[in-house]
Amino acid sequence: MNRDELFENYAWPPGRCLRTNFVYGLDASLAADGTSGHFSGPADNALLHHLRATADLVLVGASTAMAENYIGVRLPDDEAAARRRRGQGGPPPLAVLTSSGRIGSPDRFLRQTETGNYLVLTGDDPSARAAAEEALTRSAGTMTLLQAADLRGAIEQLYAAGHQRILCEGGPRVAAALAQAGLVDEMCVALSPATGGVGHPGTAPEAGHRYRPVFAGLVDDFVFTRWTAIKESTR
Repeated sequence: MNRDELFENYAWPPGRCLRTNFVYGLDASLAADGTSGHFSGPADNALLHHLRATADLVLVGASTAMAENYIGVRLPDDEAAARRRRGQGGPPPLAVLTSSGRIGSPDRFLRQTETGNYLVLTGDDPSARAAAEEALTRSAGTMTLLQAADLRGAIEQLYAAGHQRILCEGGPRVAAALAQAGLVDEMCVALSPATGGVGHPGTAPEAGHRYRPVFAGLVDDFVFTRWTAIKESTR
């Protein structure tokens, strides 16, 4: 299977969809030296860029954004051109999720961006709100603050803002919380041939949430899979 054939198996379903994307090591590791880069490869990176390019918004937890030294979403030239041809415009916005409002260093995502982004605060703690507002002053106007009582409310606000295709890139605890709340429609899971990292607690969906495999393929020694939620009722 070549990469174009791989990409064809990751078309977004119609309507609202929240999709998570992770790569695991062969020994079930998720990170090495605090990041997932150890487990990535050319095919995995290419798929990540394709998923970003076809999404309406990229969602990431603040801890992951800082650990992975995120900036605003940038796309390779070919994916950027394809996105413009589809009428999707520039890169999708980044939404950084936090319950504390505290954004430490590195914080490049606050300023280095080609598009407007979101800082998404959950909960009603006044000190968290104050911390989030302070972080926004460092963004030089590139970020908009959204606040909701919980994760479900935050995702509903992003959907209401017109972002129907949401790609969540982690971290593991954010993805687990979304799954436990029944908010994850699809999981994209890649198995890397690399080993030698560590796992994270709390990465599994709550018992009772089940997913059906809709694709599995082998590219460059990576096993790529896509799973869709089995839901008893529509949200």
